[in-house]
This record gives sequence, C-alpha cells and structure tokens, in this order.
Amino acid sequence: MRPGSLERAGLVATPVVALAIVAIGLRVGAPSRVRGARVYAASPGAGREGLALQVATITEEGPLSEVIPMAGLTVVASARGGRAEWRGESNAEGVAEAWLALARVRAGDSLSVSVSAADGSDLATGVVELPASGSGPPATFAAVTATHRSGALALDVFIDGGKLVPDASGTVAVRVRDVTAHHGVDGVTLTITPEFGLSIDQPFAPTSSGGWTQARVTADGLVATWTLSAASASPPAQAGTWYGELPVSPGAAAVNLPTNIPAGAPFPLDVVLPPSSRRLYVAVNDAVGRDFGAALEATASRKGASASLVIPPLAPGVYWLVTSSDPRASGPPTGSALARPFRAGPPVPGLQGPPLAELALLSPPCVSMSLVLDGLAAPREHADRARRRGLHIALGALAVATLLEVLLILRAARRTQRRLSAVSEAARDAGVDALETGPGAGAGVAILLAVTLLGFAFLAALMTMRAGG
Repeated sequence: MRPGSLERAGLVATPVVALAIVAIGLRVGAPSRVRGARVYAASPGAGREGLALQVATITEEGPLSEVIPMAGLTVVASARGGRAEWRGESNAEGVAEAWLALARVRAGDSLSVSVSAADGSDLATGVVELPASGSGPPATFAAVTATHRSGALALDVFIDGGKLVPDASGTVAVRVRDVTAHHGVDGVTLTITPEFGLSIDQPFAPTSSGGWTQARVTADGLVATWTLSAASASPPAQAGTWYGELPVSPGAAAVNLPTNIPAGAPFPLDVVLPPSSRRLYVAVNDAVGRDFGAALEATASRKGASASLVIPPLAPGVYWLVTSSDPRASGPPTGSALARPFRAGPPVPGLQGPPLAELALLSPPCVSMSLVLDGLAAPREHADRARRRGLHIALGALAVATLLEVLLILRAARRTQRRLSAVSEAARDAGVDALETGPGAGAGVAILLAVTLLGFAFLAALMTMRAGG
C-alpha cells in the first residue's frame, strides 16, 4: 500500500478508534445504582434508658437519589460494653424509627452502628458520635400576640402546642395580671366573644392559683379570632380586654393528650390527621434529648385519617409530644409541627390552678436530628473513582488521537509540498513556466489543523462537563 493511502486510512481510522475508546471510558465511569442508609440521631433523652435512631433507606445513581421502602432491616449498635439490636422496615418515605435499649448512653458518646438489609448486605456501618444536648432547660414561651390589649388587667394567652388545629378541640390557657403590680389576679371572670371562625367548647372558669384559667375551643377554619373581656369581682374593680387572632395550623395532627399521664407505664393515644395526610412522625422529647420516635401509617376516613400510638413508659418529668409530617422535625412548632407539653407522673403538689398552668410558660427544647452516619458515602466515593478513571481513559484517547491526526496532516502536507516542488522543478527543466503554489496551501493546512484541534477540544470539554470534572 502506498504511503499516501496509509495516511488517508490513518486520518479516517484515528477518530473512529478514539471514539470507540472514549465510549469504553465513559462506560467504565458511568454511574451505577447503589442503595444504602442514612442514620440520624439526636441527643439521648433522660426519660428512658436507650437510644432512638432514625434510619432512611435510599438508592442513588449519580447525582440522583430516591427514597425506597425496605423490609427486613436490622440495626445493631454497641457502646460501653453493651449491644442492642432492632429489626423492622422503612415506610413508603424510606423512614424507619429504631429503638436500641442501650443502658447508660449519653450525649457525646461514641458507638458502633451497622444497618443491614434482609439479604444481609451492608447499608451503613461506622462509628458515630451522638449529638450534644439541645438548648438546655426550657425557656419562657412567648404568649400569643394580641392585636389590641387594654385595661388595668393584662391578659396573656397561651395555646397548648402553640397552635390550634382546624376542626379539633384545643386547650387555651390565660393568665390575668395586674398591669401595675405585675402579679396574678385570682377571681377574675373571663367572657369570650368569638369574632370569626371560632367555637367555644368549654368556657373559662374564674381565675385561680396566680391568675390562671383555661378553656377549650375549636377553630372552624384557617382563621380564628376572639375578644376576651376580664372583670374582677373583688374591689377595687378592674377590667381588661384582649383582641386578636389565634394561630391555626391547617396541616397539623389533632391529639387528645392529657396534661398528665402515668409515669413508668405505656400510654395509648389516638391521632387524627388532615384529610390530605396519610403519614405522621411522632417524637417524645425532654429537656435533654429525644426519648422516643415513631412513624405512623394512618387509616383514611371521611373526616381525615387516624392512627394509634403508644407512648412507652417514661420516668417522671416534663416532656413534649412532637407531631409533624416532617420526619426530622423535633423542635419548636413550625409549619405543621406542633409540640405539646405533658407531664409523666402526678401534678406538682400544691398546684391548684388549671393543669396547663404548670406547663404553659415552658417552650420546647431544641432537640435537632443530625446525620451521624451516611452509608452512601463509601459507594459514592467508589463511583467517583470509577468516574475519574473512565474520564482519564477517554481524555487520554482524545489526546493521543489529536496528536496522531496532527502528525498525519503535517506528514501529508509535507509529502504534497515535495511533490509540487518536484513537478515545478521538472517544468522548469523542460522550459515550461513553474507552478505557483502561493501562500494558500499553508493557510489551508493551518485551517485543517485548527478545525481538528477544535473538534477534539470540544469533545474533551463536553466529556468533562458531563462528568462533573
């Protein structure tokens, strides 16, 4: 085969072979579908001996991740010489609440955690450090802001859980204070005048035990307003008014939770969700951390959806029942999340006022859920290495192909130039005018080289962008 034919074959074959190697490199670095688990934890609560972990089961393919339900999950944790195991499944949102009965586990401790699937494959394994305690002791909880308040008696309004739930009866506590002396005033009669979207289920009794009283009301819609009128029976006669809107959470769950439940014994509850909800996440927190978590699947009905819950035995103390459609919501009430205070054990001795008076001034502690173990980190790192390896193969093939193309073009150009020079020399020997090649031949070669380089550079840039490099 003549040299010119070899060069032409090389010019055609080089891009074809390079593209084939590029395809192989891209296949080597192509993302594969992997599955794993993420483990979330909060600081352990003081009301139970153990640890409430939340496990999320996920599949990931490149930058795309998807939650998946998974049955047959096994979570094993060990710390301080103890070992605990939990078996269960994650729900349709890929969330499972695991309880591990590990004694003497405290905030800041390190423990070994492993999550495995039903077939025994590892979903997450590692040593985790439990988050530190939240914001410490509960602080003063802000009362509902009034639109207008007047008179010698100041009225402070508190809602159990922070907000009312539409079409569900809720408890509202009111503290009546002397504006000048700032102390609570007993024996005050409160009159409710519903303004809009509010029904009165149980009116206020006269204030007692430092100016406290409570009533039960129902928000008939998304807006509920009222006017409270206070009048003292004993001289000197005093009065006060409070007008404003009571906050309503349309997506919140309704729970008929008593202010006091027995300590050291399970306590069943019924939960009612809005008609659009089918799933609810529940947590029990204390001032130190998280004592319990549950993912509830609700049964649909015409009035909404309902589910049953059993609060596990708790040590005596103050707790908050947090309900939300967000699996990681466990702090102060935001959106559809409500935090209802309650006490495990008998009421405080000597408290003569309404039950909510003991808890109305306490705000929920900040008990946040943190990611402590990512089971997808190792598969993601392996996939990144494969992606980089495939990208290097493809870019190397393009670099070699570019070099070969340039060499072949320059070789062909030189051969053509030598032939033209030989023809011109022969023409002059024969007395014929020599052929004038002019500067156009060199310009054509330069343009061909530029187009070749730009084409390979474009492919390299495209692959780098697609690979995220």
